[in-house]
Amino acid sequence: MKNNKSVYVPFRAEKQLIDDLDLVRASLGMNRSAAIREAIDMYLRFMRAVDIYEIPKLPQTTTTEEN
Repeated sequence: MKNNKSVYVPFRAEKQLIDDLDLVRASLGMNRSAAIREAIDMYLRFMRAVDIYEIPKLPQTTTTEEN
């Protein structure tokens, strides 16, 4: 029987971000939770700054059955 659980595999950029976060955390002497909170705040500031770039929505298609 197949296991249908999906496994999340981080992208290379996410792995790099995690490595960078650990380096910054270590150099600033922060604990991991404080570094994660700071990273989330930085990410949210970044997303607000680039809010003008929206992901385009795909047109919705409808299917009709013809007899």
